Amino acid sequence: EIQDVIENRMRELVWYDDQMMTHKDQFQSLMTEGVKNAWVVFIFLSREALASGNCLREICVAREQQLTANTRVVVLAMEPEVTFAEISKWSTTKALTFAAKGGETRTVHARTVKWVQEHLLGVNIYTEWIKEDPKKQGAKPSEDQSKERRAKQSEAIDRVIENLRKPLGETMAHGTAPDFEVVREGDVWILGTKGSA
Repeated sequence: EIQDVIENRMRELVWYDDQMMTHKDQFQSLMTEGVKNAWVVFIFLSREALASGNCLREICVAREQQLTANTRVVVLAMEPEVTFAEISKWSTTKALTFAAKGGETRTVHARTVKWVQEHLLGVNIYTEWIKEDPKKQGAKPSEDQSKERRAKQSEAIDRVIENLRKPLGETMAHGTAPDFEVVREGDVWILGTKGSA
């Protein structure tokens, strides 16, 4: 839904990996090409994304492009656990373990937590896309609550678009990005800077 709104309001084509990549065996090269050709990248941030090798690769390439080519990065929190305040509290000395959909336990490695704190807390994390947990809420949102949520999202999209239309001013690009890597250690994916522990 956000893809349609951005395309309609900005008159720009939005590349979306889930739709555009019919060849799953070429995911990494197609995703890298898509992100490198974008002038703005939206990161839909969740703990699930931070535990996924493919999502970590996308986040990594987006940050590299932000540092080297002035690609804009917009971070949308998809759950309350990935707001600025919550990420700031995460320990960088131990893994973040959580129950995923279906009750499966997933892990965000401590190095990934450290990387996220160092590289994503410097950008605005929009919270208007957080979906309330129906178990905590007690019932399905009313029509009025849904309308209010859509209105807040629309206002946030207006702010995002307004910020995207502003010139960057002084260039952000530093020429070369740190040497980021996404590696797998057992069942856990790690996003970090090469050589960091």
